[in-house]
Amino acid sequence: MGTPPFAAVCLEALLETRHTVEAVVTQPDRPAGRGRGIHRSAVAELADSHGLETLQPERAGEPDFLERLAVLAPDLAVVVAYGRILPARAIEIPALGCINAHASLLPLLRGAAPIQHAILEGHERTGVTIIRINERMDAGDMLIAREIAIHSDDDCGSLTRRLAVISAELLVAAAADIAAGRDAARGQDESKATYAPPITKEHAWIEWSEDAARCERRVRAVRPRPG
Repeated sequence: MGTPPFAAVCLEALLETRHTVEAVVTQPDRPAGRGRGIHRSAVAELADSHGLETLQPERAGEPDFLERLAVLAPDLAVVVAYGRILPARAIEIPALGCINAHASLLPLLRGAAPIQHAILEGHERTGVTIIRINERMDAGDMLIAREIAIHSDDDCGSLTRRLAVISAELLVAAAADIAAGRDAARGQDESKATYAPPITKEHAWIEWSEDAARCERRVRAVRPRPG
């Protein structure tokens, strides 16, 4: 389950393993670009190229979607930047559960925009955490994580590309561990939780009263998208 290029990198890695990808779940085709033409997500396009069944519900709780998911009866669901909260019923269907790749060192930066906020807040390090999904946002038990440095010239684009590759590697490792019955999941420390809400235009506005370093981080946190 996923939508943007970040998720497509992870799907490509899973397709290269011995595991069988039964179907892909991604967001519906939507208007995009200056011409507002209808575009498929990066994950949908990759699924098409491999002849995979693609499910595109507006909501993950739709009865028809849940019914089809139950028929597919997956052993494991892998979620990466899907952009939708999974209801309890969807989480319960896969026999071995649902796992998610989150681009931060949880419990830090839970939420929709961990990469941007890591740069914006001046973090020197970040990473990827693979968790078991529960009904709370990014609060599931942690399976595996990897930490990396944020370079002084990293922007959202460059850091996203690096973290996508790491996410793919860790998801492949986590899936192998789960298939082999190795599950060293551990809970998150709720007292250390921080949050990374969606990025808005306001996040990119330069506040000239701020110091130069903060202004520079605002630019890097949204680049290559315009502010």
